[in-house]
Amino acid sequence: MAPGKKGGEKKGRSAITEVVTREYTISVHKRIHGVSFKKRAPRALKEIRKFAMKEMGTPDVRIDTMLNKAVWAKGIRNVPYRIRVWLSRKHNEDKDSPNKLYTLISYVPVTTFKNLDSQCGRELIADGPIKLLNCQKKKRYMHPDVHSSIIYDSQDMEVIEMSTNS
Repeated sequence: MAPGKKGGEKKGRSAITEVVTREYTISVHKRIHGVSFKKRAPRALKEIRKFAMKEMGTPDVRIDTMLNKAVWAKGIRNVPYRIRVWLSRKHNEDKDSPNKLYTLISYVPVTTFKNLDSQCGRELIADGPIKLLNCQKKKRYMHPDVHSSIIYDSQDMEVIEMSTNS
């Protein structure tokens, strides 16, 4: 019989209990290969949900309406090959829910998928998290709560343009 571990239990915060935001490019094409035409868009959403469950570790996953529209934009058969998403692990407002955290999947529109990082992690500007939309010469950061975007020059890090999407 093997001896049990005698080390003390580690106290600390688990990475899964932390509220975090990450940005990913999901290759939908390889996940729906071989799926019949009339089931491709629904299967793509299921695969995106499964990817978020695996990466964020929360069984409660919610899909934003903009992501749903982006997947269904070209119909049920012609799903985009790649999609850029923003995974946000947040605290659940519902006290009756068995899950303390949930994952919200938001759509990030990009012009090209070249030279994008898999995870941009969590960054802060002012009072909330931001997201990196384009890793090119100009960088656009978007605040999710206020729906405003700030465009920075990547060399000088000075503000080029600020816009509000209300």
